Amino acid sequence: MTRTRQLKNGRPLLPEGWTSFSSQPDGNDAAHWYATSPYPVDALKAEYGRTALPLCRTVAAATWSELHAQVAGQAELYEQLTGGTGE
Repeated sequence: MTRTRQLKNGRPLLPEGWTSFSSQPDGNDAAHWYATSPYPVDALKAEYGRTALPLCRTVAAATWSELHAQVAGQAELYEQLTGGTGE
């Protein structure tokens, strides 16, 4: 099970290895949060087929809490596929 890491600036940290960044708002769009996966997504999709299709290299959300929830789902699927072994 993926655990929430400590809070930073009042927000839960993403699981180890995930990298986050945000866009700057402009006249048409609000800022968004993004996170990149530490997993070899293409290799996992090749190995596990349809079961791994929901895995993404990058996830995006309008808020930090939405991003955190999406990353948690990605991490949980990864752990289900690999048994958390990192392979």
